[in-house]
Amino acid sequence: MGLTLLLLLLLIAITLLLIIIIVVIITIVATIIIIIVIIIIVVLVLVGIIIMSPLLHYEALQDFQTNLYASCASVVFCITSSALREFLI
Repeated sequence: MGLTLLLLLLLIAITLLLIIIIVVIITIVATIIIIIVIIIIVVLVLVGIIIMSPLLHYEALQDFQTNLYASCASVVFCITSSALREFLI
């Protein structure tokens, strides 16, 4: 009876450990996918700016680019820092 209880507890412990590992892997993959999507969006926006640059006035384009770079950098920083905080906690 004692051996059966010990094996049952061992099985429960292994199952919980596997669940935790699967959740961590899913979290890491989701974070990587989110970062890749953000990078793709930033690249597409920057390519759009480069294509549209002859159509816009130079000073207005510079202001727009500066604001865009700042907003993209802040978005990437916020998401990266929150992802790192999730891993560290």
